[in-house]
Amino acid sequence: MKKILLLILLAASPLLQAGGYSQHINQGYDTETGIYYHPVKHNKDAGGMFSSKSDRRIKNIFIFDPATNNSRYLFKRDSIYSIETFTLEMELNETGKVEFFGYRNRMLNNAKVPSRPLRDRLLIVTSKENSEQNTMWLANKNGSDLKELHRFHQNTRWHLDVKNKKIRFITGTNEISINSFDW
Repeated sequence: MKKILLLILLAASPLLQAGGYSQHINQGYDTETGIYYHPVKHNKDAGGMFSSKSDRRIKNIFIFDPATNNSRYLFKRDSIYSIETFTLEMELNETGKVEFFGYRNRMLNNAKVPSRPLRDRLLIVTSKENSEQNTMWLANKNGSDLKELHRFHQNTRWHLDVKNKKIRFITGTNEISINSFDW
């Protein structure tokens, strides 16, 4: 009986993590620049995994450049966002596909990309608690020049058109509308 309860608990644990606020943004290095990225969790209250006070959102990214020994936070330290997406181009492989840091689900048209320098860009999508609006941000890989690119409803479809270096937002069901931004 104890084994069955343990199995049920383990299977359900991803669903119980802080009301769905658990992001899977990993720490790591950019293979081109050597810059290190470390996710910073939002800890408004202490609480265990099963506590209603538990908050596992990623609120910021700590950026460290080993070449210069400089470090910074991507967002102001008093800002409280929930980072939904954090990615950057890491490598153009021999088959012409761009490899991305962490997040790859929305990277389309990513085959036989002509040889080119990798983009010196971070792509970040944030949300705020109790809001249905997301914000997409762009910054240089070292975290400088952070700019808000676009605000959109959380249900808006979007993707990065890798070959054409465009970010596309698709809205509508009967009448489809596409907004494109430079990546």
